Amino acid sequence: MRIHPILLFLFVLSAIAPVMAGNPDRSVLRPDGVAENLGYTPGDTLMIIPAYVKEVPDYCFAGCPALRRVEFEPGSRCRSIGEYAFAECSRLEEISLPSGIAAIGEGAFRECRSLQRLSLPDGMREVERELCLRCVALSEVSFPQHLAKIGAMAFAGCDSLESVRFPSSLTVIGNNAFSGCRSIEEVVLPAALRQLESYAFEGCRSLRRLVLPAAGNELGELIVADCPKLTEIEARSEVPPAFECGSSLFEPDDTAASRRCTLIVPQGAEAAYRMAPGWKLLSKIRSAGIDIL
Repeated sequence: MRIHPILLFLFVLSAIAPVMAGNPDRSVLRPDGVAENLGYTPGDTLMIIPAYVKEVPDYCFAGCPALRRVEFEPGSRCRSIGEYAFAECSRLEEISLPSGIAAIGEGAFRECRSLQRLSLPDGMREVERELCLRCVALSEVSFPQHLAKIGAMAFAGCDSLESVRFPSSLTVIGNNAFSGCRSIEEVVLPAALRQLESYAFEGCRSLRRLVLPAAGNELGELIVADCPKLTEIEARSEVPPAFECGSSLFEPDDTAASRRCTLIVPQGAEAAYRMAPGWKLLSKIRSAGIDIL
């Protein structure tokens, strides 16, 4: 039996219309559990991600103009969020991530300018680059206890971020990871840290105190350049760490910073720091009985 082409077209259209209209009951799920259409329409302010979804793919909700809140259903099987999945959702204020998520892709929350708090799941071992780049309202972030790396520019430009508590497991902080975080007042780096890359805290204009670990590994360039309130740096390594490319903590011609900052080093290490490239720029170096962590 032949079906008239117009009738066939109307039949197909009626079948796909609920998906096209964003009906959550007609969400599409690939066999591997990756959601392709979660029923979101441009005017929605709330997105509830079904428990069966295992992966939120790259760019899935990027640039959604009205989205304010994202919830995962109880018992969520989601294990990963793709690159730029929620990037530029400028009104997104709240997202509660399920504990089973182990990986969140590059730039997943980039420029979510209304996002205020973020708690990263315990299964994560790495924060990808640009994760929260220019999330200007972000005031609080909780890191998982076994986190090993924070990638480049992960929190750069987060103007409202006032404090950061790093887990003891952290070994790498990438370049510009916290640059331009204008509200951070104190940074205490964990003993496990082995790599602190260039410009990591550049432009943190409220930063008053920096504590470097005792590992003594090479440091990146200009880690605290343009931090006009920085007055105390505590270096816990008995051997002065070298800087990449013969650099220093801040610009060599920043004489105000050189005079303002007091460098505190372990007992017996004062003379070594006074002679070390980069470190000898500081005019106030004194030793103290600090713990070598």
